[in-house]
Amino acid sequence: MEKKRIQTSIGNLNRDIRAANSLMQSIRQMVRHLKGWIADLKEKKAVLLEALEQAREPTLPELLFQYLELRGGERADWTSRGKLKGTVADYNKVQAAMDFLRKKGISTVGSLDTRLDEISKAAVSVMGSMKKSEKRIKAINTMLSYIDKYEAGKPVHAEYAAIGWKKKKEKFAESHREELDAYNASIRYFKANLKGNSYSRKDLESEREQLAAALPGQRKELEAVQANVKVLRDVRHWLNQVLPSEQYRQTADPGRKPSVQGSLKGYIRRRLEEGKHPCPTWWNRKRGHRNIRTKWEKKDPENGRYVWDFSVIKEILMNPVYTGAIASQKTEYRFKIGTIRDKKPEDWIVVEGTHEPLVDKKSFAIVQEKLKSRQKAVLFLLIGDNTSNDT
Repeated sequence: MEKKRIQTSIGNLNRDIRAANSLMQSIRQMVRHLKGWIADLKEKKAVLLEALEQAREPTLPELLFQYLELRGGERADWTSRGKLKGTVADYNKVQAAMDFLRKKGISTVGSLDTRLDEISKAAVSVMGSMKKSEKRIKAINTMLSYIDKYEAGKPVHAEYAAIGWKKKKEKFAESHREELDAYNASIRYFKANLKGNSYSRKDLESEREQLAAALPGQRKELEAVQANVKVLRDVRHWLNQVLPSEQYRQTADPGRKPSVQGSLKGYIRRRLEEGKHPCPTWWNRKRGHRNIRTKWEKKDPENGRYVWDFSVIKEILMNPVYTGAIASQKTEYRFKIGTIRDKKPEDWIVVEGTHEPLVDKKSFAIVQEKLKSRQKAVLFLLIGDNTSNDT
């Protein structure tokens, strides 16, 4: 019947089955494509999330937790009691700082630096206003003292000017030398500092009282700002211990220039890290001298070798061995309290001319002076083109 193109129930059933099989095959193929697409999407999502995680700025709680871990590692060779005491002290300080940051809405390094800049500017502004008021009060006090001298010496000078005889005038001037000198000094001061030809003691005293009355409030405001600055500076100092060297930031007092030692060591540290120069601890371990790892190597075994500790950089900058000398007796043991402390460089025992110098004494002396000062440091001595990994 089907051959004669007459549809039968069995023929219709077969056609429906073939159509259903074709549809199922299409669905299976579509599902396979969907599975591949979903798997590809998951892979791309994982890569994107990883990239976002790497690009995400770490929060302050995360960084401060790293700092606590770092501090704990530094106490590895302490006694149990010392470890407990140090851990509790660090935790209390960090917890108090975290409470402060939470209240101020500070959660990232960027917001911390922004807030530190703002509050430092506020501190500088208050200090500038106070200095201006104090300077004006001092000037008013000086002016009033000269007014007193002027008024006290004015009658004496009038009497002196009224004398016509030369010898009598000279005798009067000799007997009233102090009053006349004070009067003349006040006249000279008025000419140099007095605006106009007259003064008002009442106005000056009123201005002084107003300025003096405002100072206690300004001091109170400054103390509050400085307390906030101290917390933020402490937190930034802790973060400097765990952040990469390019994110290092000086934490000088508001209104003061950053320490040359800090900026100098930060510059050298960045140059050493960028040049991939391993730290002395890594070289000593490689040569079999000491099997010790720095905190940076423990944190990042691959790149931690290139991070130099600031104390090592400072020791290199101050070590006269590079000038051809050998220094000894750099530390002293305090028997009563059982501690070792560093001596001042001038108290070291230095033997000159023991080997060929790498740095001339004049350049070395300039660096020592710059380290002691707050002027801009001279960097000609520090890292030249001849720096190599086998130094």
